[in-house]
This record gives sequence, structure tokens and C-alpha cells, in this order.
Amino acid sequence: MSTRLEQAKRQAQIDLGAALFFEAHRDLYPAMANVQILSSQVLLKNLPLDALDSWEQAYALVGHQLCERPQPRPEPPSEPDVWPYAFCRPVRTLQDVKSYPHLEFKSLWGDKKGGVQSEKSRIFQSLVNAILDKENAKRGSR
Repeated sequence: MSTRLEQAKRQAQIDLGAALFFEAHRDLYPAMANVQILSSQVLLKNLPLDALDSWEQAYALVGHQLCERPQPRPEPPSEPDVWPYAFCRPVRTLQDVKSYPHLEFKSLWGDKKGGVQSEKSRIFQSLVNAILDKENAKRGSR
């Protein structure tokens, strides 16, 4: 039965052999799984763990089993942010509110149908008020 010291020495030799091997083969992915595949083959063949030649021989035998370097996933194309309210221009920021054309703003803000505030007016007012509340909260927390 091997002692902890022997296990530590063996692991240090494996680490050194892996470092030498992956330094020589920068195109290969130095994943822990690849190190384990190669080191198990070196151990199986009873070769020196810290020698580059041992790892080269192991690679020749089991190199096809190594995993490849992961490739970054392409970001999916972002869909354009569609403004859900066709009756008015997009209002998302305080700058949008300030730059909104005055006559359109006034018309939407006070729009009434039969003396009652219209649905468009309620939606527009809630959008503008939400932006203003958010800005006021920012200023209040400073």
C-alpha cells in the first residue's frame, strides 16, 4: 500500500510530465481529463511519469481519446427591441421624455374619448410616470 508521501511524489511527477507534454503540444487541450487519460497510459506501460518521451508514447497510443479544446459558442443574434405601442414613439428614458415632440406629447397625455381618459392616454401616462418615478428614486437615493 502506498503512503501519502509516495502518492504525492507520483502526483508531482504526473504534474511535471503533463506540464512538459502540454507545453510541447500547445494545440492540445490541457484538461484534467486529458491528463488522466495520458497518465493512466503512462502508468499502464510502466514508463517514467516525469519524462516527455513517456507522454509522447502515451499520446501515440491514446491520443484519439483526448477531448478537444472547447470553442466559444456564438452569441445568438439579438432580436431588435420592438416597441409594443404603435400609437406613440418609444419612451424608455428621461431623455426620450424630454425630446418627445411637444404637440404629440400634449395630445397623447390629454387624449379623451367621450369625456373619459382614453386607453392610449392611460398607457402613455403610465410609461412617462414610470420613467419619472425611476429618475426621482435615483435622485432621492444619492
